[in-house]
Formats: sequence, C-alpha cells, structure tokens
Amino acid sequence: MEYARLIQGALQDAPNPIRVGGEDIFTTDPTPYGYKPVLFTDPPEAEGMEPVFDGWEETETAIRQRWRLEPLPDPEADEADYRAALKRLGVDIS
Repeated sequence: MEYARLIQGALQDAPNPIRVGGEDIFTTDPTPYGYKPVLFTDPPEAEGMEPVFDGWEETETAIRQRWRLEPLPDPEADEADYRAALKRLGVDIS
C-alpha cells in the first residue's frame, strides 16, 4: 500500500525511512507520522464520455483518487482541421 500526505492538492509520498527528531524511523505503517493510505480507484464508465483524473480527496483516514466524466470530442474533422493540425506540426502542405 502507498502512503502519502496531500500538500496543496499534490501527493507527497511517505519517505523510507521517516526522519523524526534526528532519527531514522523504518516502518511499514507511517500513519502515526501524518501519512495516510492512498486509495486508487477505477475510473467511471459511461457511453459517450471519457474519464478524466480530477485530483485527490482527503478524509480522516485516507486519500482517495477522484474522477470526473467529460464528453468525448466529436470524432469528425474536415479537411481544414487536418491542414491546420499539419501546419502546427510544421508539415509543409503546399
């Protein structure tokens, strides 16, 4: 299991060893030192939607991965879209 702290929305993994009062603490349970288990979740599924990572949610006992669903982009593109994309890539299309 991974343990971490949530600092300004980002995970800070628990070090090994943990430095406390000038001493190195080797442990498989860093929760007494302010770290929580990280719970990775499966992304949700819905037709026509794609899951997008939406940060972390902290509770009293754990840090949980959060997702949101967004509509899939329209798969249809016209010739102008392709030409614009190639031009951005530096491909000469003359």
